[in-house]
Amino acid sequence: MTVENNVHNYISVFPISHLTKKDLWLVPVYKKEEKAIFFVDHNDTKEYITTDPESFNSEDVNGDPYFPLIHLMFAHLKSGSEEVMKDELISSGTFFLIPPRGDSANEIGWRVSESWYTLVIKTEILNHLRGYPIEKSEFDAFSKSKKNLEILLNNLKIKGEK
Repeated sequence: MTVENNVHNYISVFPISHLTKKDLWLVPVYKKEEKAIFFVDHNDTKEYITTDPESFNSEDVNGDPYFPLIHLMFAHLKSGSEEVMKDELISSGTFFLIPPRGDSANEIGWRVSESWYTLVIKTEILNHLRGYPIEKSEFDAFSKSKKNLEILLNNLKIKGEK
């Protein structure tokens, strides 16, 4: 789904397979006022209303509960009071791929900008939210840049350990 970020800037957002962890997905979420929109496919979203108690109910995923809004709330709280970039500065889906402070500090997700988040979600949960299974080839838009990002993340990780 293409989202208008400002008058001159359109970006296409959709889930991307996690760069370094198998069976995990990076799912963009747009939260503005009382709406939280999970981008679960190229042209498919799942919307929750933060003022509606029903939206806080769990989703039953193969017998296990999943709480989408609680997941988003934890990612928000974990981001703390850090400065975040303005929404209008996000110009591509790449902004949703790179976790601040590395993978280990962002296992549940992170805040990307004022209104955007990336949530780390298991394949089975994403399949449930979508209502149909993921076809990985559909989401291979970043295959070449993904390898470069993996190298970048590994280099940052090595420099952070020194």
